[in-house]
Amino acid sequence: MNKKIFFILTLAVALGFTFSLNIEPAAARTKFISIGTGGTGGVYYPYGGGVAEIWTKHVKGVRAVAEVTGASVENTKLCDKGETLFGEIMSDVAFQAYTGTGKFKGKPQKIRGMFVMYPNVYHIVTRKDSGIKTIADLKGKKVSVG
Repeated sequence: MNKKIFFILTLAVALGFTFSLNIEPAAARTKFISIGTGGTGGVYYPYGGGVAEIWTKHVKGVRAVAEVTGASVENTKLCDKGETLFGEIMSDVAFQAYTGTGKFKGKPQKIRGMFVMYPNVYHIVTRKDSGIKTIADLKGKKVSVG
């Protein structure tokens, strides 16, 4: 085999190997993850920021970011629509979303629990002189949640 043909074949093989390698830039292989949190003044946003930082630092190929949202109900809807991959939600909202009750009546959401943020108990308070003695007494009243 003459030198010219050998050189062309060697070059063709080398180019074939070069183009068959995954030469995609690292940024293109990075999976970007949005975490639905809540307002910047609440606990969800800094918590989500911490989760995003841990995932970005310790999960290869992942870059996560905490997104400001309207919290539990909005996060559930964003996850259901595929607009975020993760969302922080309260357990009562998770139950209603999964079972299609409450704010999600007749529309069960396609969500699954991943992990517990922290144990949570609701505390409902009212002024002592309000005349409200039971949850039922709240019907028709203005209520602040959060």
